[in-house]
Amino acid sequence: MGLRFMKIVCGFLGGLLGYAIALPLDDLIVSQPGYRQLIPNTPGIIIVFALVGFLIASVAYRSLLKFNNWFLKLIIQSNGPRLVSGVLGGALGFALAIVINMYFIETIFSPLPISYVGLKFMAFVGVIVILVYLGAFFLSSVKIGVSSDDGGTAALAPKVLDTNIIIDGRISDIIKSKFLEGLIIVPHSVLKELQKLADSADTLKRNRGRLGLDHLKKIQEDPEISIEIYDDFSEPDEDTFDVDAHLVNIAKKIGGKIITNDYNLNKVAVLQGMDVLNINELANALKPVYLPGEEFKVQIIKHGKETGQGVAYLDDGTMIVVEGGDGFIGKDIIVSVTSVLQTVAGRLIFAKPSREM
Repeated sequence: MGLRFMKIVCGFLGGLLGYAIALPLDDLIVSQPGYRQLIPNTPGIIIVFALVGFLIASVAYRSLLKFNNWFLKLIIQSNGPRLVSGVLGGALGFALAIVINMYFIETIFSPLPISYVGLKFMAFVGVIVILVYLGAFFLSSVKIGVSSDDGGTAALAPKVLDTNIIIDGRISDIIKSKFLEGLIIVPHSVLKELQKLADSADTLKRNRGRLGLDHLKKIQEDPEISIEIYDDFSEPDEDTFDVDAHLVNIAKKIGGKIITNDYNLNKVAVLQGMDVLNINELANALKPVYLPGEEFKVQIIKHGKETGQGVAYLDDGTMIVVEGGDGFIGKDIIVSVTSVLQTVAGRLIFAKPSREM
């Protein structure tokens, strides 16, 4: 539900409420003419309430995004049994609301004048909305076939993307592989940052921004990916704007997880107790494990930092430092692993020449 639509809805409901309030006041004016100068006319009351509803739409929209995150997950990402439970709960709530309206609302409003029909209608609709909502919420909260306490909820938690991970482009392939579940959230501030980069005078920044927008469009066009632009009401071009802190706040607000390849954002989020899915850590975890003594073929491409060393790379980018490999630059050789070092930047393999190809 977009903010514009929410403003229209809140304005309409405000006007409807103003109409429901104005009719009894008109009866009061008719029965007590002395109040005519104190009470505004009906169109004035309707306009005032409609404006109030329009003005509070932004607050209502933010509250709806926060409070109804479970509803987004239920409709877009939930499994079949839970969705059926939610629909059944809503139907039961609707049936109960009809009974309450028939036996209680009608009884309360039947002695009142016909001018109270607007207020009666508001009460009627309010009872239906509340009971349908509560019925869907409680029945959909029943866990069906989930043995762990929070496994299903954790898997369906919204995933918040930062600018770097969108530009990186690997996220769409990871989502397609079914290793990620849940609603994908792109904050509006991130989208603005991508647009700002795409309009930059710097060629490198401009290319990065356009690449990020292309990757985002690719994700949005995939029917199997549930993605939403989160209107966070923030301006990323402000001088005091802290993108990392802002993304952490959004993830906290919606109960989601951050997906990034930014080392600093990873640290900030972890320090605040947030769950972070770091693509670089995933890539390192998926790299093949080599044990001392294993042999494989590499091509020495340059000298190493130390005398006599040669440097080679595996297909996944893992650096291999070959002792005594400087004499084989430009050649394919078989190397034997001597040790493996895990660093923050990735995995580093030390080896020695075994034989030349």
